[in-house]
Amino acid sequence: MAALIPRALGISTMFTMLSGCAGATQGGVTGLTPGSARAASVLRSADANQLLTLQAEGKIAGPVPREVVQMQLQYAHRRRARLPLRADAARIGMWGSNNIDSYIYAMNKKGTKVLGTIDTAANGCYSPVTIKIDHKQNIWVGCEELDVTYPAEFGGEQEYSSSGSVQRSYAFDASKFCGSAYSYCVADSFDGGWDGAGHVFAELSSGDTVINRTVYYLNPGFYWWNSNEPSGPGTFIRASGYCRPVCAVDFMDTDRSGNIWFDFSTSSQGSKGYGGLGEVTNPTTSPKIKIALPAGTYGSAGGVYVSGHGSVLNVTDQESRETYQYRLPVTRMSAPFNVLGPTLEKYSIEGRPVSGGFNKTESAFALADLTWIDIGKLPANRWSMSPMADCADNPCLGVGYTPSDK
Repeated sequence: MAALIPRALGISTMFTMLSGCAGATQGGVTGLTPGSARAASVLRSADANQLLTLQAEGKIAGPVPREVVQMQLQYAHRRRARLPLRADAARIGMWGSNNIDSYIYAMNKKGTKVLGTIDTAANGCYSPVTIKIDHKQNIWVGCEELDVTYPAEFGGEQEYSSSGSVQRSYAFDASKFCGSAYSYCVADSFDGGWDGAGHVFAELSSGDTVINRTVYYLNPGFYWWNSNEPSGPGTFIRASGYCRPVCAVDFMDTDRSGNIWFDFSTSSQGSKGYGGLGEVTNPTTSPKIKIALPAGTYGSAGGVYVSGHGSVLNVTDQESRETYQYRLPVTRMSAPFNVLGPTLEKYSIEGRPVSGGFNKTESAFALADLTWIDIGKLPANRWSMSPMADCADNPCLGVGYTPSDK
């Protein structure tokens, strides 16, 4: 994905750091990194098309690489699709997200037919990214923005029942990081999840605040709540300070110990790319950030998914179109014990698996690939492309089987 690189774009930029310190802290510390003054002129409303434009220009981070966002823009400049709201739960085999028009699709298990839809925007969830399915077959959605109150747009995690009714919304409030007298502040969330001890998590994947027409980048991290207290403010764990060592948190999941595993992007390219792998140990008691695999391990960070009853970590690289499987815990000495993929592609730009998950028996792995669904049959590692028509018109970024292996 495009890295968050502080830079001036032909307009004088104020390089002032507001108070902050490096490392992971609960409660959060304001920390802003100077960005582009020019970007402020287009940050004007809670509009997905504007966010896509900024992502395509590399001014803010997004869940997919810049060239893919540029492709998404061709779909975005049109009226929001009006999709039928219907579902037959017994026939649903997977759920997928439509990031541009803010729907999630109920699909058959082959991912070839839409059986129903949920209008997440009607529930305050805009630009859904990831989909995870829990053991109750409830649907967990990573919302780039959740319960937006302009001029602030913050994200979070939303839970739906297996039949598609909204259950709980975990919306974080990042306003204390926006600085004084801001005219606009956005903190996106691409992913989230839950642990086995009654906690819910949502990323502050990347963010920007506009002060005096200068854009500053927010420090990324994670919010967590007690699952029965969704209206609480959430507790913040800071993952980085001023783009050191992490510029943006991309995707995450939790292991059976409740630790968070996440991939990230940096401002400088390593041997293979910008992506690396990190861990948050003891996130709800004494959080500590560790870099397990350095930047350059992945070309472009994709979905993170824990399988094998909490013992296997799966990390998707959108650039190589492969998913790397590691035994947990992952250390700097770890190497994948297996590689899933590569997924298929049509053209050089069309073939970017973003995020997904396994079916209940782990005999199939599905990945949303913008305009289609990638399905891998395991253990043969045989891949096919499911040409889901609705994804072709409304690019999909996340997919999950129901029931899943969670």
